[in-house]
Amino acid sequence: MANTKFLKPIPNFSLQTTNVSATGKNFYNIEDGSGLSGIYRTYDFTLNCSNLTTGDDNIGSYNGINVKVGDFFASLDGNKVWKIISISSKTPNSIAGVFEDINMGIARTRSDKNNNPNGVQGFIFGVNDSNFPLINYQLDSSILANNAIDKITSYLQSFNNFNLFTFQPTTTGSLELGDLVTITGSGTGYNLITASLGDTTIGTVFDIYGENVIVRPYNKIITNFEEASKLQGGIVGSIWYESGSGQITTSSADNRSQKFLQLSLPESAITTGTVDNPTFDETSYDFYINEVEVIARNPGGSAALPIGDITQSINTYTDQHHIVAGIHQEGGIVIISSGDSAGTGGETGTLRFASNYGIIEFMGGAGDPIGDYSATATGTFSITSSNGYEIEVRPTYASTTVTSNNFPVATEEDITNAINAAATAVGAPITATYGTDTITITETNGGSLEINKGETQNVIVNGMHLVGDNSATGLPTGEFLAPTPEYYLSLTRQDGGRIILSGSFYQTGQSVGLNNTVGTPPYILMLEGGSLTASGSGADDDWYIGDTFLTSSRDVQITGSLLVNRQDSTADFFLIRSGSYDALKIDSQGITRFFAHEDETTPWATSEYGGLYYMSSSVWVAID
Repeated sequence: MANTKFLKPIPNFSLQTTNVSATGKNFYNIEDGSGLSGIYRTYDFTLNCSNLTTGDDNIGSYNGINVKVGDFFASLDGNKVWKIISISSKTPNSIAGVFEDINMGIARTRSDKNNNPNGVQGFIFGVNDSNFPLINYQLDSSILANNAIDKITSYLQSFNNFNLFTFQPTTTGSLELGDLVTITGSGTGYNLITASLGDTTIGTVFDIYGENVIVRPYNKIITNFEEASKLQGGIVGSIWYESGSGQITTSSADNRSQKFLQLSLPESAITTGTVDNPTFDETSYDFYINEVEVIARNPGGSAALPIGDITQSINTYTDQHHIVAGIHQEGGIVIISSGDSAGTGGETGTLRFASNYGIIEFMGGAGDPIGDYSATATGTFSITSSNGYEIEVRPTYASTTVTSNNFPVATEEDITNAINAAATAVGAPITATYGTDTITITETNGGSLEINKGETQNVIVNGMHLVGDNSATGLPTGEFLAPTPEYYLSLTRQDGGRIILSGSFYQTGQSVGLNNTVGTPPYILMLEGGSLTASGSGADDDWYIGDTFLTSSRDVQITGSLLVNRQDSTADFFLIRSGSYDALKIDSQGITRFFAHEDETTPWATSEYGGLYYMSSSVWVAID
C-alpha cells in the first residue's frame, strides 16, 4: 500500500556551472515600441554543473537532477539573469533546456541589447514566492566581490507582480492611459474594458504598447499559487473565495476571508520520457510523484512492470498528486508531405513551379474568373489505404489567379479541401493539412497508404501530374508503410502546478527523460483579505470585509463597552437574526421588538427562570 511521503524543506542550494552553450530559439516578436522585436527572447542551452555536498544526510548532495523549471541562471558578476522555462534532459552533471530573458529585462537595460547566454560562466539558483533569490554562499567567492547578489535581487524585483502587470487582451479597444479596467470573457479570448460602476476593477492602465496593456493593479497579482489544484474549473473572470480552513471555492463569499479574481487559464505541466516502451523493476526501486509514493518497492513483485501497469499505478493516486499518466505514441501512422521521398514503386515529390509559384493547379485560361471548375477540371490522383478505402481526388475550385498571366488556379488550401472532401465522402481514415507550399496527408488508423497518379490535368501551361516528380503538389507517389510505433511514459498536470519526481527510480536515472517541471497556474488578483495561508502566516484570516459589511465565522469577545452609533436614522441599529427571522431588534425609534410566535392553545414558555417570549396576542414569562 503506497503512502504519502513527507520530506523536510530543502534549504537554499545553488549550483555553479561551466561550458554553457546557447543558440537563439524564439524572437521577442512583439512590436511594443522597444525596438526589441528582432532580438531573441529564448535560447536553447546545454551546460555542465557542479555537485554541492550538503550537511543534511537526508539530501546528501544537490546536483543537476534537482534543478527544476522556474529556477534561474545568472552570470557570476550578476549582470545577466535568465529563467529556465523548460528542461529537456538532465543528469547529475549536465542540464539541457530553454532559457528566457523575462520581459526582455536584460536586453532592455543594455545599450547593445545583448542577452545571449552563450559562453557565460555562472550559477543556478531558485527564488521564493516573493521573487527573492535563494543563493548558497558556498559558490564562487567572486559573486560577493562583484555584488552579484545585489544586482540579481534588483533585477528580480523589477518584475514584482504587485507593481505592474502586463496583459495581452484580444484587443486593446479604446483604452487610454489612466483608465480603470476590468476583465471580461472566458478562456484565452479575454478583453480588458473600461470599468463601470459595480464592476470588479483590476487596476489602472499604466501604458499601452501594441497588443500589450500594462496595468498598475490595485492589489497583488498572484502568479505562483502553490495549490493550483484548488483553482480547477475556473475561467477568466471567475471569483474565488478562501475560508479560514484554507479551502478555496467559487461559492458565496458571505463568510469568506479572501476574495480573488481569476485573470488567466492554467498552462499544463508536461514531461515525457525518452525510453521506448519502458519497464519498471519494482523489486529494486520505488517512485514518488509530488511526495506521494505511486509505486512501492516490492521484493516479490515484477522486475519488468510494463508501461500500462506503470501508468495505472500512477493514476491510482491522481487525487493526491494531481498528475495524470499516459502513453504517448510516436510512429505507427503514415504521414506524407510535399517533397518527401518516394514510396515503394513510386517517385519523389517535387514541385513544378517551386521557384515561382509554389503549389498551384491551373483551372482555366487567361482572364477566366476564380470559382468552381467542376465542369472542366480534369486533374486527378488516387489514395488507397490498407484499411480498405480508396479515394479519387479531383480539385475543382480556383480561389485565386496567377498575377503574371491572370490564370485561375487552385492553391494548397483548395487541393487540401478536395482531399478531405473525398475522404469524408467514403469515411476513409485520411486527413490532409496544408502550409505554405506544403500539403501533408495522414492515415489516422495505423494502416499503409499508396498514392498514384491520375490523368494529367489540362495543359494550359506545360502539362503535369498533380503528384510525383515535377508535379503541382510535390507529393510523392508509391506505397508508404506505417513506421513501427513507439510508446513513451508521459505525465501531465493540467492545473498548472508542479511535477516533482523522487524515489530511487528517479534518483538513479532509471526514469530517463522524465524531469521535474512546473506549469503555470491561473493568475489571480487579490481583491479582499490578507493572506492565502490559513494559518502560520500571521495574517488575520478571521474576518471578511465586504462592500457594506464585516463578517466573522468565529465568536466575537468584547472586554470593553459596545457602542453602536448608527448615522442612518431610518434603519434598525441593533439586530439579532436567527435563520430567516429577526429574533430581537431595536429599531430607529428606540423600540425593542421581539419575534412574535403564532398563537397556540397551550403556552410553551420555557421552564427556565426569566424566559420571555411573545405570541401574536400574548406575552409569556417564566417566573418559577
